[in-house]
Amino acid sequence: MQKKWGVAAAFLAAVLLQLLFINWTCDDSFISFRYADNLARGDGLVFNPGESVEGYSNFLWVLILAGGRLIGLAPLLLSKGLGVLAALLSLFLLYRTIGLWRLDPVLQQGVVLLLGLTAGFAYFAVSGMETVFYAALLLLAVFLQKKYDRDSKPARLYFLYGTLFLISLTRPEGILFFGLTGLFHWTLYFRRRFLHPWRTLLFPQILWGASYGLFLLWRLTTYGDLLPNTFYAKPPGTFVSYESTALVGNLIKALPSGSFLLLLIPVLLIWKKRRTDFVYPLLIILGQLVFISYSGDWMAFGRFFLPVLPLVLLVSAAAAASLKEGKKRIRPLYPAVVLSAVLLYAGLNGLAVVRSLNNEGIYPYSVMKSTALQSLGRQLKEGYSPETVICIRRQGAVPYVSGFRSIDLLGLTDRTIARFNSGSDTTIEANSKTAQNIIRRRPDVILLFAAEGLDQGWMFDYKYPLHRLYHREYLLYQGALQSGYRVATAESFGDVELLLTLEKD
Repeated sequence: MQKKWGVAAAFLAAVLLQLLFINWTCDDSFISFRYADNLARGDGLVFNPGESVEGYSNFLWVLILAGGRLIGLAPLLLSKGLGVLAALLSLFLLYRTIGLWRLDPVLQQGVVLLLGLTAGFAYFAVSGMETVFYAALLLLAVFLQKKYDRDSKPARLYFLYGTLFLISLTRPEGILFFGLTGLFHWTLYFRRRFLHPWRTLLFPQILWGASYGLFLLWRLTTYGDLLPNTFYAKPPGTFVSYESTALVGNLIKALPSGSFLLLLIPVLLIWKKRRTDFVYPLLIILGQLVFISYSGDWMAFGRFFLPVLPLVLLVSAAAAASLKEGKKRIRPLYPAVVLSAVLLYAGLNGLAVVRSLNNEGIYPYSVMKSTALQSLGRQLKEGYSPETVICIRRQGAVPYVSGFRSIDLLGLTDRTIARFNSGSDTTIEANSKTAQNIIRRRPDVILLFAAEGLDQGWMFDYKYPLHRLYHREYLLYQGALQSGYRVATAESFGDVELLLTLEKD
């Protein structure tokens, strides 16, 4: 039991944090729930029946939820259960993976505990999203690769590339890791460090690569594109509020989730005995950093950094071990570096938990919890007929709970608007085209969110001087009024937002 103190404490910390967030369900997860429900109902993988648009970016996750729905399991409960299971499995798997490198047992326990203390990991475990499930698969891939390094059993390559195939189905960018792993293995082969004939390597790659090719063929024939619609709806930089790059924006949001630990990785360079052992996990981390440098989305807690957090903790432990086992002049740095990293990590996560719980009515936490959005969906369902068509920016809980057909103001589940986002020369042009398109389609109800103190927003009405609309919503608001819509209600939504309900006269 003494050897497992870190794992036991990590499990306890993770469960307690998950209980804090158990009633939080990310608004985006309801998009996946709606696709899963429609598939189980026989309408196909669609958001609005009759509209073939790939508005999800987690195919395998949606498929699992649809399978659960077929046997009577609600997507909300199933997704939370699977997320918790994936989080706890990640803790155990991280412990086992670090053990394969035979690092200091104290470090081994410590980094598992840090993962258990991570607020973002706990939140996304119960958020309804695939983030932690995806992280567990990436960690499993590194575990399998290290096991192959240890025993060189050819069968492990089939399991490894099979896991990478599942990773590719879970997230679109997952195919990047399939390719990086293949590159890694063929580099070893040509450098004569691969122990088996080329057929041993090629056959599992062909098997699982061809399987992914069949998936792409299905996607092309079903949706008419090799890329998900979200690729077009979220061109680079869409949701990054920093003047710098998307990478910096993501890493700043991910500070409580350990992104600052990346600063320890260069320390591995001084540890000649071990540094080549960590090439593969470092390659996976690099691949994810390349992806988030392109991706425009971020979300609180650093959603797109979290999948590689267990691997960052792994290589951070190796970096710390290199200080302890390195030259005499750097050994005294070991306690100070480890203690500083642990205190900073624990402090940032404590602040993140307090901040999220104290600001649950303020964006983005209001969207990450989605309680008010679910309530809004119920109100709309009670107040309008089932044939109502709504238009809304937040394309999750409101359409899911209300059951209404919905036009996506951001274009995630709408092919036409997504192409405006990616194909326009400027954001202003995309916003103008979107507003005009929605007005032509004449939804019954338009729902707009005005934010208090939105510095770069547009004032929608001088009766509410502190509340402003984003430019796209402002154009839609103005155009709708000119086209015969009226403001039915303007009421508080959360702590700093105002919800405008526009109805067609």
